[in-house]
Amino acid sequence: MSTHCPLLEDLIIPIPRSRGHTTEVMLYRALGSISGLQRLKLYLDASDVTAGAEDEDESDSDENADYPLSANNPSWSEFDQQITEFQLGTYKYLRNGHIRDALINSALDENLARAIFQAISIGKSAGSLALEELSLEVTGAGALGRCVWASTWNGVLQCLARKWVLRRNIRDNCRNELIVKEVKGNGNYHNDPEEFAHQQLRPYLKPLFRSIWPEKYDGSPWSRDWYSLPLAHVD
Repeated sequence: MSTHCPLLEDLIIPIPRSRGHTTEVMLYRALGSISGLQRLKLYLDASDVTAGAEDEDESDSDENADYPLSANNPSWSEFDQQITEFQLGTYKYLRNGHIRDALINSALDENLARAIFQAISIGKSAGSLALEELSLEVTGAGALGRCVWASTWNGVLQCLARKWVLRRNIRDNCRNELIVKEVKGNGNYHNDPEEFAHQQLRPYLKPLFRSIWPEKYDGSPWSRDWYSLPLAHVD
């Protein structure tokens, strides 16, 4: 795209999230390599279509299971490969890794928003126009396989999946300063997280959530304990 569209100034594009790993970071840098790009809107896709695939490894199956198991990911930790009590629709059991990935990929706080802006800017070569504005919005939160579980853990997703607009300061002596604004919305996501401060995590979700974000203090509300995991460091 940088070769064929060097004069492109405005772009709206989806980007698949992958826990902020190297592949994701390189996508941000590739966007930055478009020399004329100044205004960018990214739909950060937190969905996981692979969650609907059936496990083909018979050695990993449970002979006593009433339903088939969802596909395993060998790169996951032993904990992430374990089967959850969560079912995909009515026919397939998910693994811890599917739920944990969904939580991590849906979480978008200000620090991550700034890091994404920085990753894109690093991709700019000498003589390129600076990125002036970046809009970020999470999509596909809770979409695993062909099912969307918004009704099952809607409050958690609303709290994690924020929406941000970042603008570079137009003053000549403050060009490295970013003006960051969280955008509140009336849709399924981006509501005030304080609305969920007293909402309890469901029993099957709590250990998975807390494996990522432990309590900051005894009894601290989950809605104030989370944060986005940082992007991978790429030289």
